[in-house]
Amino acid sequence: MKRNSLAPVVSLLAASLLLVGCNLRKGGGGLPTCSTDGLLAPLPVSPAHVVVPDLRPSLAWTYPEACQPEGYRIEVSDYGSFDDADTIAGGTGDPSTSWGPAEDLLPGTDYHWRVAAMNGTTLGPYSNGMRFWTGPLCDAATLAAPTLEAPADGSTVDNPFPPLSWSHTEGCVPEYFSVYLAAEPGSGSPSLVADFHSPAKAVIPAEALADCTTYIWRVTAHRGAATPPISATWSFTTNFAGACPGSGSGSISGFVWHDLCAAPWDMQPTPVAVPEGCADRYNANGVREAGEPGLEGVSVDLGPGACPSTGLAEALTAADGSYAFSELPAGTYCVSVDALSEPSTSVLIPGNWTTPSPGEEPAVVSVDLADGASLTGIDFGWDFQFLPEPDYGPTPTPTPAILTFNKNAFCRKGPSTGFREDMAFGLGEKALALGRIEDGSWLLVKPLNLEVNCWVSASLADMPFDWKQLALKESPPRGLASIGGIVWNDKCKFSGGVAGEPVVLGEGCVDLGDEQQGEFGANAKRDSGEPGFANVRIQLGSGACPATGLAEATTAKDGSYKFTGLEPGTYCVTLDVHHDGNPNILIPGGTTYPSRGGGVGSWTIKVFYGEAKYGVDFGWEFQHLG
Repeated sequence: MKRNSLAPVVSLLAASLLLVGCNLRKGGGGLPTCSTDGLLAPLPVSPAHVVVPDLRPSLAWTYPEACQPEGYRIEVSDYGSFDDADTIAGGTGDPSTSWGPAEDLLPGTDYHWRVAAMNGTTLGPYSNGMRFWTGPLCDAATLAAPTLEAPADGSTVDNPFPPLSWSHTEGCVPEYFSVYLAAEPGSGSPSLVADFHSPAKAVIPAEALADCTTYIWRVTAHRGAATPPISATWSFTTNFAGACPGSGSGSISGFVWHDLCAAPWDMQPTPVAVPEGCADRYNANGVREAGEPGLEGVSVDLGPGACPSTGLAEALTAADGSYAFSELPAGTYCVSVDALSEPSTSVLIPGNWTTPSPGEEPAVVSVDLADGASLTGIDFGWDFQFLPEPDYGPTPTPTPAILTFNKNAFCRKGPSTGFREDMAFGLGEKALALGRIEDGSWLLVKPLNLEVNCWVSASLADMPFDWKQLALKESPPRGLASIGGIVWNDKCKFSGGVAGEPVVLGEGCVDLGDEQQGEFGANAKRDSGEPGFANVRIQLGSGACPATGLAEATTAKDGSYKFTGLEPGTYCVTLDVHHDGNPNILIPGGTTYPSRGGGVGSWTIKVFYGEAKYGVDFGWEFQHLG
C-alpha cells in the first residue's frame, strides 16, 4: 500500500525493544509480570470492523490473564498480509494496552491490525487480526456506484465459494456495501450473501453455490437515507469439474431392464434344472436377453468424477427403459441408480440389482468419456423378488368354502354389532365364505344367489373347512355416528273463541277432541314458515330414555342441533323445558312432537358405525299464541 512518510519499521521495532529492555518485573496496577515462556495472544478490542473518525485511531486490547507483559508489538497493514513492505509496526514499551500511529494513515483505506505481547526481545503469539476503515465517509449527494471486478461478467467459475470483489471511489468510503447474489433470473429470490454490511470491497458466499448454475450479482453503496447507487448487474456460471451438460458433444446412454428369472422360492419344490434366465436357483443371470422388458420411471443419476458421485444431472427412464445424457464434455463420470430413493423405489422394490454390481445398492458405474464420444450400453439389470411367478402347471380348483347357518343370523356391513345389518340368513341356509378377521370370530360371506357381501358371526354357522385358510379381510372404515334434528315453533292459526264466538281453526291446526274434549292445537308437523328456536339446550344420555348426562348441544339460529363422534349404541335425546335456560325461551307452552302436551320430549335412538341419524326433531307450541 502507499502511505505517508512514517518512521521506518526497523526504527519503530528498535524503539520498542529499547523500551522493554529495562526488563521491569512489576507492572502497573500491582499485577505481576507474565512469564516469558507462557505469553498468550492478546485480545483486540477496538477499532473492530468500523469506520474510524480520524486518521490516527487509537488501537486498544486486553490481556487474557491476571499478569502483564513488559510491552507489546503492534502491526497495522492495508487489508491482505502483514508480511509486506507496507506494514506499519510499533510498540508500547510498557504494559499499556493502547497505541496509535505517529502519523496519519491513508484516507478511505481498508486496514487490519494485530498485537503481540513481549518480554525482552521475545514475542508471544499474535492476536487475531481486527479490521477497520479510515474515513472520510463519502458525500451522499455524490456517492458513486461500485465498479464490479470479479468474477467477470459472463465468466465460468470452478469454485463453489467464489470471492466477489469490486472497487469504489478513492479517498472516501460509504457507510457500508450490500451485495445481492442469486441464481438467474434471481428476481424476487433472497440474496445468497446475507447481512453483509461493511465498507469491505470483497465477500465470499456463506454457503456453497450449486454446480452448473448461472448466478447474477450486484453491489449497492449506502450513505445515510439517500437513494443508494447500484452497480451494474453481472453474471457468471459455475462448472466445478468442467463436466456440466451443454458444454460438450459427448453422450452416455443405456437401459434399466427387468432381468427375468422365473424360479421357485424356498417353499416350492426344487426344479430339476436351473430355469432359463437364472444364474442359480433364485437369481437372474445379469444378461439382457430377448424379451426382457425395460422399466419405465426409474431415476438415473449422473455425477462428476469417479464413483461414488451424484448431482450433476438426472434422467427418468422412458417406456422402453432407456435413458440418455447428452452434450457432455470429455471426462470421468459416475452413472448410478438408487433403488431406495423415489421415484425409483415405487418402481423397483422389492428386488435387487444383477448388473453392473450384483446385490449392491446403489448400482454404480464409473465411465471415461472421450471428446465427442457416445457411450452406449451402460445398463442396469433388476431382478424383482417375486416376479415373474414360476409356472407350476395347472392349479387345482379349490373347493368352495360353503358354510351352513345353525341359527337365524343377521349379516352386517362390517364385523361386530356396531355395524348396521345388511341382510338376514335363516336356520339351514348356506353362504360362501370369502374371508375372515384375524381371530376368525367374524366371517365375510356371500349369499349363494346374490352378488353382495356382509359379515356374520362365526358362532352362528357350521364350517366343514379350516377357517384359517380363508383370506384376511379388513373391516370397513369405522366412522363414528351422529344424531341431529331441529326444535321448531309448531304454530296453530285460529280465530274467534272470544266473548262466546266460535273458534275457527286455520292453517296448522288440528282438532284434539279425541284426546281432549273441545281442545285444539298445532298439527305436530313442521309446516312452511314455521321457524326454529335458537339457544335451546338439548341433552344426550346413554341408553334408552329416560337418560341424560352424556352431552349437551345448543340449537343454532335455525333451531338445528347435532351430536357427533358417537360410538355405536343406544342413546336418549331429550328436550326438557325446565333445563338450564330453556324456560326463558319456551314457557308457556308444551311439546307437540314427538309427544304432545308435556314439558319434556324425548327420543330413544340406536346408531351404528358411520350412521348419520337426522330428523330427531322437537315441536313446541306456545300456549294460545298461535
